[in-house]
Amino acid sequence: MKHPVRIVFEATGSYHRPLAHFLQAEGFHLELIASLAVARTREAMHNSWDKNDPKDAQVLLHLLNTGVTQHYHNPLVNQIHDFQELSLTYAQISLEKTRNQLRLLTHYLPLYFPGIERLPCHAF
Repeated sequence: MKHPVRIVFEATGSYHRPLAHFLQAEGFHLELIASLAVARTREAMHNSWDKNDPKDAQVLLHLLNTGVTQHYHNPLVNQIHDFQELSLTYAQISLEKTRNQLRLLTHYLPLYFPGIERLPCHAF
């Protein structure tokens, strides 16, 4: 081809990774657009939230033309896959910690110790 081919896509969980890995191995330049950017732009362009392939293609082209893209870094090739997994694990642990604290404060303590809400609580 005369010009370099730029491929832009919206990440979908981890389903995009095999295709992106193949395309990158074939020498294509990959660019990523955040799902939130696609959703907000689709709402602004079409004045509705409904999602379909023709609208998404139009939105992706618009975002590509305006330069709202990120360079795609393949986690396996760039050796950051383990760091990503560790980061996601830490996020899940932190979220569960907060949920357990709230369960204790709003459910179990008042259930087993009815007068506890009158006392000042600095434990959490």
